[in-house]
Amino acid sequence: MAEDLRVIKTKENIESHFIELLNRYPFQEITVKMLIAECKINRSTFYRNYEDKYQLLEEITEKLLRKYKKTIYPDIMKIKSDKVEDFEKFLLPMVNYFYENESVLLALNKDTVPAVIFDRMYRIMSEMFLEEITLSYNIRGEKATVASYFSNVIASNLLTTMRWWHLEHPELPKDKIMEILVKCITKGVYSSMHELEK
Repeated sequence: MAEDLRVIKTKENIESHFIELLNRYPFQEITVKMLIAECKINRSTFYRNYEDKYQLLEEITEKLLRKYKKTIYPDIMKIKSDKVEDFEKFLLPMVNYFYENESVLLALNKDTVPAVIFDRMYRIMSEMFLEEITLSYNIRGEKATVASYFSNVIASNLLTTMRWWHLEHPELPKDKIMEILVKCITKGVYSSMHELEK
């Protein structure tokens, strides 16, 4: 059953103000009292929607992770070329996701926030990639360890690039990030994955 529009609007209000508070204060210092004052809602309205600030944080994180998962295309593991355009179609949705959600991801990426969103993103991506590598290369036995290595390295490279973009060079345009990602994959990890075919 779909949520009532008023409930959706209330949750959006609470979530957006919570993110604003995370950008100004450490997570531990944010209280429900602060949040309801920012949102201009009653205490009962907050507790009707969330058990506490930890549940609020988890719901925001889960919503972001569901969207993120839809941007990962494990079929990228099947590409056996170094043509930029072959990779761009698979990477563009992820780059767009990070571009569109920059402020929320930065707020959740702070040391004081217990959500550890990038760690969870890494696990999701590396698991999806490992499954695809295993199928694409018909992996069995000892090669499973090597396949696991490649899925972890590729996921790590992609997400490290996204973090670097947000934290150190947010001024870079999306097309420059795409260029960096494709070069990193095609000139590095992908060329060494041919070992899996032996």
